Amino acid sequence: MKILGANGYGDYSLINSIFNFSIVFFNFGLFQSCGRALILSSDNLISREYFGSGVVILFIIFLIMIIPLYLYVIFDKNIVDKGLQIILFYLIPFSWIYLFRRYFEVLLQSDNKIYELAIIRFSAKAIFMIAILGFYFNQNYINNSPIYSIFFLNIFSLLLIYSLVLIKIKLSFRNLKKR
Repeated sequence: MKILGANGYGDYSLINSIFNFSIVFFNFGLFQSCGRALILSSDNLISREYFGSGVVILFIIFLIMIIPLYLYVIFDKNIVDKGLQIILFYLIPFSWIYLFRRYFEVLLQSDNKIYELAIIRFSAKAIFMIAILGFYFNQNYINNSPIYSIFFLNIFSLLLIYSLVLIKIKLSFRNLKKR
């Protein structure tokens, strides 16, 4: 990424790796359990309730995940030395958006919603790339803090696509305790 430079791209990759590791570590296989329930379900309303239950589980995982992430950011010498504490403090409250990637990968495959999964995989990257190209050709917007801009664009593109797919799925929270 020419916009970030070598050090900036290394910082970007490190931050993404921290979030990806925490998602794998804190997931506990709960999305796979929802996926198994979706496989066994043949009723569309019940499937929508499982998707709703998965969103609730996602935010519970997020609440469990943020405390160790903040502690890691505070006490890790590498993060402090690289000066990444501030950006991570800003990004951790939005790290739930990265949990949705795993949520959709498991649940959409389980419910055989391959079209929606393809939309998520392609569209978020395409919107992010178009936004990056727009900023690349008009760099005065991101010269001061390119890594903040890149993460903002990434989160915005993911949020846009994930919101549209969640609306299309029509989540249901009717029998939340039961599911």
